[in-house]
Amino acid sequence: MVIDDHQPFELSGVNAQLNRFVLRQLVGVRFAEINKFLHAFDHPDEAHDFPRRTLEALSNLADIRAVMFGSQAVLGDPGKTADEGDIAALFENVQVLTAFAHKEMTVIITNHLNGPSQALIRNYLSNH
Repeated sequence: MVIDDHQPFELSGVNAQLNRFVLRQLVGVRFAEINKFLHAFDHPDEAHDFPRRTLEALSNLADIRAVMFGSQAVLGDPGKTADEGDIAALFENVQVLTAFAHKEMTVIITNHLNGPSQALIRNYLSNH
């Protein structure tokens, strides 16, 4: 695997007609991707070595993961109604959060690619 310092990874692309079911699947994929990324850094003994910006990015990703989890739950609840406008608005929010998550993941990877936690990064990238 060749690692490009400017674009070290990509989140999964999605092409489908938008509806509640498809959006729930997309949100589930985003949740899983972010969750897996965060688990790669779930080493409290090394966290004290992380720069402030990395800790902020990890916190932002945890917040985005929570939004994706909650969105998935709401989209899976048949008792919660949503019209096309609601689905379109949530999709737009998911796209914005996905772009922000990608930015934060890139910050973390580039900050640690050659640092003391490079083994975490290389292990994560080699499995994706």
